[in-house]
Amino acid sequence: MPVPLVRWMWITLISLLLLGCGDSIEDQIARQADTTRQAVVQLKQQLDGNKLTNAMLLRQYTQKVAEIRPDLKMLMEQLAKDATSKGPMFLRLSKRANTAYNQPLSFVDNNERLVELLDVASAADPLVFNDALSDPINVVADFSNGQLSRVNSIEKKASETANAAKDFGPGSQLMGNPTYGQWQTNSSGTSFWQWYIAYRVFDSLIDSRRRPSYGQWSRYRDYSYYGDYGWERYSSNRDKKNSYKVEQQTRKKFERQGKTFTSAYSKNRTGSSSLSKNSSWSKSSDRFKSSYAAKQYSANRSSNRFSSSSSQRNSSTRTSRSISGGK
Repeated sequence: MPVPLVRWMWITLISLLLLGCGDSIEDQIARQADTTRQAVVQLKQQLDGNKLTNAMLLRQYTQKVAEIRPDLKMLMEQLAKDATSKGPMFLRLSKRANTAYNQPLSFVDNNERLVELLDVASAADPLVFNDALSDPINVVADFSNGQLSRVNSIEKKASETANAAKDFGPGSQLMGNPTYGQWQTNSSGTSFWQWYIAYRVFDSLIDSRRRPSYGQWSRYRDYSYYGDYGWERYSSNRDKKNSYKVEQQTRKKFERQGKTFTSAYSKNRTGSSSLSKNSSWSKSSDRFKSSYAAKQYSANRSSNRFSSSSSQRNSSTRTSRSISGGK
């Protein structure tokens, strides 16, 4: 029988506390690799066993919207994959873990590699992954004409008002999330969100004139789990660097034009509701500014944050809302 995940987390905590006793960074990485591997395996078991509340809701929501909107059936089928171990959310975590295990030259140094292992383990926490599924769920809910409620967040109009946000059209909660697309910079130096092929239908659902540039999105984006709590967990090391690069390019362009630039991660947006404690201990705005504005990774600080939440781990998830709930 597998060692319970909480015990693996305590093993990690104990090993990190031995830093002052002469443990090398290579030893820390080896131990953390075992912990991260076990975390990913146990998340797969949770998904395959249909144990996550929001995974069940995502399947139910996508089936309901496919009935209401047959033209969106293929998109609903794609989004429903995130509720499984064959979906892009889980597969990206597994790939990142394998890169950190097996490709040390993909990282600037061992400190950076250790941070990646810690972030993947944190993202694979069933409670955290369950919370992260709220973004695709809420995208689907917004297609339901009020028949389905959002989960783990306040309703759309209330969120837009609270954040002085703009409506960038269907799927906007997924903008900025490298699971679904990426920022592309054109010849004039302006960056726009480019959906991956499986999600291109989002572009067809809005007037092209509403398509936001990175500068517009960064200033007026609304709350999303990824944007406000999941940035450091669900972005690879490379994704984070690309995110910082696009922000810096846009900031410089605004400065040349005499405009004021507002960072996408200058502050956390209002809108989260009923998130697990394991999610709420780390905010995207804090990690973005500390990791990249200072151009530093801090394995020790990440270890402390990760470890402080580890004792709260368990494989159960809280119920969000029923599928029948309306606005």
